[in-house]
Amino acid sequence: MSPAQIALTQDEVNHSTTVLSQSLANAYSLYMLTLNIHWNLESSEFISLHKFLEEQYNDLKDQVDDLAERIRSLGQNPPSGLKKMYEQSELSHNEAISDFTEALLVLSEQFKTQISSMRQGIKQLQEETDFGTVDLLTAILQKNEKSLWMITSHFKK
Repeated sequence: MSPAQIALTQDEVNHSTTVLSQSLANAYSLYMLTLNIHWNLESSEFISLHKFLEEQYNDLKDQVDDLAERIRSLGQNPPSGLKKMYEQSELSHNEAISDFTEALLVLSEQFKTQISSMRQGIKQLQEETDFGTVDLLTAILQKNEKSLWMITSHFKK
């Protein structure tokens, strides 16, 4: 699809694609981290956390797909391949984490980074006319904020 078909300038498409690609790389990193924790976590609360993390990585998988498809709908190609995703991601890459508290702390910090990045991208794009991208990013931001709340709630006594 050409930018003219969706009434965006090429500059707007390029800017949206840059923001979307950053969010995609970060979401993919979060997805992989969540899977890693899901597979390696050992805790007395294993069953409930295992199910919780499965819900989280399924949601992140859907985010990755939605972000990539939005990039395609703008006529661009999303970043692909592990190397490219990790190079573009703003998130740190952690090896297997099996300690319950450490895992949730790392996950919460990564969600905070993604949320901050998405807020910056949304703010930039609100000055243009790509309302479809802003809407998608806002919906994903809300999901990530809820995920962060749920993760940090584990630390409440």
